[in-house]
Amino acid sequence: MKWYEILALAVYACLTLALILLKMCKIGRKRRGVVKMLTSLAFVAVGVLGMVQNGGLTILGCVGLFFASLGDLFLIFSGSRKWFLCGVMSFFVASVLLSAYSLANFGFVWWALVVFVLLNVGNVLCQKFNVYSYGKNKLYLNLYFIAVSLCGSLGLSLLCQGSPVSAVVFGLGCFCYFASDMFLGLFLFKFRNRVIDSVNSLLYFPGMLLVAIGLLL
Repeated sequence: MKWYEILALAVYACLTLALILLKMCKIGRKRRGVVKMLTSLAFVAVGVLGMVQNGGLTILGCVGLFFASLGDLFLIFSGSRKWFLCGVMSFFVASVLLSAYSLANFGFVWWALVVFVLLNVGNVLCQKFNVYSYGKNKLYLNLYFIAVSLCGSLGLSLLCQGSPVSAVVFGLGCFCYFASDMFLGLFLFKFRNRVIDSVNSLLYFPGMLLVAIGLLL
């Protein structure tokens, strides 16, 4: 790696750790917003670089990263249901676009569908037996779960595929993105625990960077 690439990764890591520290110190989401958006804009910038360098289908992934960043912005104001749902829908679009890029660029393996079905059956059963509840946002969050679980399932299949490097990096990023949402769901709908909320960021921001790097490779 070149020195400026190492420096960029170090800055990104510092921003992510700073955000986690702010969460652990119980700083409000609006006051964390500047650090959050700087980190989001950084992974979008890497995605744009990948799109400019490689062209073609990478535009799907790049626009997906943009919608994820937009979702981050909306969730800063998620004390309002309107902005929370805007964030959910932005991440829904991001998940669909990242999945579309994965399928179009790297193909499909049958067992990814099995993982996808199992995840969604589990989601339905957890709601049926009151393990958690989405409340009045049930429709929106179930639609979002379908989209992000597809993204995560495809990411896992790419990760297990083992090659090419771009597929593995992109797949790991997508799976981390999905896993981060599982922790976010635990935080929002089950355990109001700052450690769980911090794990969400620890998975999400490195995951998005890996997705962006996957577009660049």
